[in-house]
Amino acid sequence: MRFLRTLIFAILLAFAFFYFTTYRNGRLHSPNWISRPQNVEITEAAGGEALDTEEQNNIAVYRKNIASVVNITSRVMTCDFFYGLVPQ
Repeated sequence: MRFLRTLIFAILLAFAFFYFTTYRNGRLHSPNWISRPQNVEITEAAGGEALDTEEQNNIAVYRKNIASVVNITSRVMTCDFFYGLVPQ
C-alpha cells in the first residue's frame, strides 16, 4: 500500500510538472523567452593590446611549424577503491 501511494504521488508530480511547464490551454507550446527573445544585443570584443616582439616571434614559430604539430596522449593505470586497475 505504501509503495502504491508513493507511485501515485510520483506520477501526479510528474504530470503537474509537465502541465505547468509545457502543456497549457490545450496545446503544446515552447516558452517565449527561449524561442523569441525580445531584443538581441551584439557587441564586439575589445581590441587586444599590441603584441611585443617575443609574442610575435612565438606566433611566427607556431605558424611556420603548424603542419608538424601532433597530438600526444598518455594513459596511466591507477588503482581504484577495490585495488582494480583503472586507466586514466
